Amino acid sequence: MARTNPGPAQRTTPAKRSKRRVGRPSIAHDRRPQIVEAFAGCIRDYGLAGATMERVAERLGVSRTLVFHYFRNTEALVRAVVRHLVEVNVKRLSVPLREVPIGKRSHAILDLLFAGPHYAELQDVVLMAEVTSLAGRDKRVRGLLAEGWEQLIEAIGDELGAAFPEADREACGETAYAVACLTEQNWYLTLVGPGARRPRAARRAAEALVAILAARGSHTKRGVRQR
Repeated sequence: MARTNPGPAQRTTPAKRSKRRVGRPSIAHDRRPQIVEAFAGCIRDYGLAGATMERVAERLGVSRTLVFHYFRNTEALVRAVVRHLVEVNVKRLSVPLREVPIGKRSHAILDLLFAGPHYAELQDVVLMAEVTSLAGRDKRVRGLLAEGWEQLIEAIGDELGAAFPEADREACGETAYAVACLTEQNWYLTLVGPGARRPRAARRAAEALVAILAARGSHTKRGVRQR
């Protein structure tokens, strides 16, 4: 049978493949933390009133428009800084303690809270003070700070509970709150002067609170054995 060439109606043309445009990978997950860190640095250096979008852009070497692309105003940046502070401080407390033996955990907690890296630089006290002052006027910032402190206090309580498993859970939480109060106020007083002249006073007070917690736990354990 003779082969015939297909006519115009019979010819089929291969389907054209649509070219997918591959754009640049998103850098938002990198850029946003950079902007938050730069804004925090501006607060440390110039205070909250002086931490402008222009200074953030200058610090990063980018345009002011780019900063506004990720954060529409200063208020949004402040809230992002608060979230950043909460996440960093809780992580700084919990992560290094994972490698510490349970028997040494309580001393390691106090080391982290009083010697850093919680406030490795006193300028971080300025950052926290500026944000806390804003909480008096901004309910959303106040809510974020409250949530952050609750997380930090709970993290301290969890670590104290791990160090003293016989201690009452409520007692661990109360001691955690007291230690957090001592720590935070000690940093403020260190910045302005009195704390610097008494470098061990707040730490000794915190150690006394932890010792009371440990004694209460031991007493509870002996009472259970005697029953």
